Amino acid sequence: MLMQPDNSPYNFILNPEKPKKAPIDLKGNPKKLILFALFSAVIIIVVAVLLNLVISSGGNSQKSNLTEIAKAQTEIIRIASLPENNKSAGEPTKYLALNTKVATLSSQSEVTTMLKARGVKKINPKELATSKDASVDISLEKASKNNKYHEMYREILDKKLTNYQTLVKKAYDAGNKKEKASLKPIYEGIEALTSTK
Repeated sequence: MLMQPDNSPYNFILNPEKPKKAPIDLKGNPKKLILFALFSAVIIIVVAVLLNLVISSGGNSQKSNLTEIAKAQTEIIRIASLPENNKSAGEPTKYLALNTKVATLSSQSEVTTMLKARGVKKINPKELATSKDASVDISLEKASKNNKYHEMYREILDKKLTNYQTLVKKAYDAGNKKEKASLKPIYEGIEALTSTK
């Protein structure tokens, strides 16, 4: 004999009735409404603060990247000016120095524009001067006495340009679309300078 499912003593296990949850009635309970509003406000504030931290930390990192590029440019321009008044510097050295100086000066204005867009009005000249490498002058002075000025100049310039290129690549990787568009030709220009021997 078959039993009807409704008459089964185990019906409560096999077909449990799911209690219906009543929606939270915020209108009828002002305390719950206030708690819900406070909780929502706290969540919104926390999310806003976290987003601001993420956005501003990325901006500070890129400011630092661009500042390091500006420092490297300052030193390269200084080094590119050295052969002008050195009697040991031949025409190939002066030509290389002039090309390097012109290329770096033109890219310097791009970096300055990017820094201004990031909120940096002007970099302190003392901060830019921290990139000066006194060993460059000493090495070139010794090379000048040994008739090895061009070789030493080229070696030093290649190292500085390689470092500069690394800094540009780092800023490119961290930059926004507009910065990437400005940094790409700078990177390619450095590559052209280092490939001319």
